[in-house]
Amino acid sequence: MFPIFLILISLIPCLCTCEEIASESAYYDGNKLILEGDVVIDFKTSSFLKCDVAHLDLIKKEGKVFSIQNPIFYQDQWGNIPIDITGNEMEFDFFEIKSLSELKTLKTHGDVLIHLGTQLSLRADHTLFEKQDKGTLYAHPNQTDGICHLTYLQDEIDAKEMQLDLEKMTIQMKYPDGDVSSYFSTPFHFSAKHLLWNHSAHHLTLEGEIEINKSQVGKMSSKGRMEISQKQEFGKYVFHTLTIDGETDIEFGKQHLTCYGQLKLNRDTLTINATSPLIEQKTPLNQQLKYETLNYTLFANTGLLQYTISGLKLVPKLLILKGNVRIMTGSKLGLSDEIYYYPKENELLLKAKQGHTVLIYDRKKKLYLSAHEIQIKIDPETKEEKIKGIGSTRFTFNQEEASRIKENFQVTQ
Repeated sequence: MFPIFLILISLIPCLCTCEEIASESAYYDGNKLILEGDVVIDFKTSSFLKCDVAHLDLIKKEGKVFSIQNPIFYQDQWGNIPIDITGNEMEFDFFEIKSLSELKTLKTHGDVLIHLGTQLSLRADHTLFEKQDKGTLYAHPNQTDGICHLTYLQDEIDAKEMQLDLEKMTIQMKYPDGDVSSYFSTPFHFSAKHLLWNHSAHHLTLEGEIEINKSQVGKMSSKGRMEISQKQEFGKYVFHTLTIDGETDIEFGKQHLTCYGQLKLNRDTLTINATSPLIEQKTPLNQQLKYETLNYTLFANTGLLQYTISGLKLVPKLLILKGNVRIMTGSKLGLSDEIYYYPKENELLLKAKQGHTVLIYDRKKKLYLSAHEIQIKIDPETKEEKIKGIGSTRFTFNQEEASRIKENFQVTQ
């Protein structure tokens, strides 16, 4: 059999560029070269494949390799990234082979494990490696309720489908769900409809039904698009900014922020900027950002939250709201141009622009307060709410002020 094997190889010029093709037995059926037993195909590029059985169709330029006792092992390299792939079955298309880099595609099935370098690994039921142009890896499970699993350093992510672009160093996932520790100072759990991870740019994008728990920022959910960026600091990459477009909720302990426009968190300035959407140059009342505490519910067109970091957690320090600011506390309704809220002191300062007034209306007691500034504070011991007018103060509303309350809260006085 061995001399016949040598004759077969000499008649197949497209395989003669290999350093070595070895197997325990080999035969040719007129279309396929069939190798069996400890098959090794070692190429001049130092890429190689090991399997139990190999079928090479030299007419169609297709190959199939199978595992009988041991998993198939394929080793290659993309740029400076080593690639190891193991599985139970592989199919590939090739050109007139001069090196393994001439491979078009490689499909792997059954208990697939891929290592890219020493930091990233991928598990799936099926993978497709399109090497011809840009080097793309696709992964998907056997069933619709199955998953693929990616490990990067301490990150562990499951997904319905995955796509890795080796040329651009990006990863895309459908319905990802996992734990990530490589972006914030502390690990967080997340899920979304779609993920795009640009590894070289240190940029992570999540879209649709986003849920983030146990993060440094707090608990977050969004129906829109979230982008997280890193920057280099003292030789390592750390969290820099987080930008979200679309309806978003963030919980800071017992405080809750809802934004329907854009929200941007900046680690350098320790701030969160929130803006509401505009419809015909105006923000609808039901699209204003909302900030809820145990005592107050605040609405505005824009907001700036200054925070500190305590025990690796984000702690609100000062909230500044501007633009048709509305307040609800118990039976009281309020309107102002600006609000300064100090969470630690549990204090609100409502301010009006020149020529405007701040309004407080108590629906239950039918009390009215109009002033240029109004201070609201909760006594830390008695929990009693204290309201004080600053500057010119009135205890009645004029017609214009009464109309403003009615228009913004849909109430009759």
